[in-house]
Amino acid sequence: HLMQQLLETSTLLTQRRLRMRQREDTMELEQADLHKKEASLQSQRSRIDGQRAETLAREARLEGSNETLKSLKAKAENLHKEGVEAEERLAAVWDDIHQRQQVLDDISSSLEAREEVFGDSHLPGLDQPRDDDGSLGEWLPPRRDVGQGSGLGCQGVAA
Repeated sequence: HLMQQLLETSTLLTQRRLRMRQREDTMELEQADLHKKEASLQSQRSRIDGQRAETLAREARLEGSNETLKSLKAKAENLHKEGVEAEERLAAVWDDIHQRQQVLDDISSSLEAREEVFGDSHLPGLDQPRDDDGSLGEWLPPRRDVGQGSGLGCQGVAA
């Protein structure tokens, strides 16, 4: 009877060893699978960390570009403002030049009219020597000031 118990215990022990061996094999396979998954996860983590670093570097470049863009935009606005001011100054200069040209044209027209009125044909003997004090005052028209309606349009023009 002891033998039989020993045999049964031995059989039971062998069965338990087989089941344990099977469990160990299964566990080893699962452990190997877990190691593969862990390696895959580590690889993915490394890839994600690399992408994160690239993203941070890209964000830093974008931030730098954004600052450069802001600076360039401010410079462009300043240059535009300076351009508008320069155009306004240029327009004022052209207006001034135009007004001065009109004054010169009026003076020229007035001088030409005076030449026609008081030319050599209307002033006989102007080329001949004179016996008096040499004054030409009697030959010239009466003096009129510019502001008294001379028609020259040169009021307010600085000399």
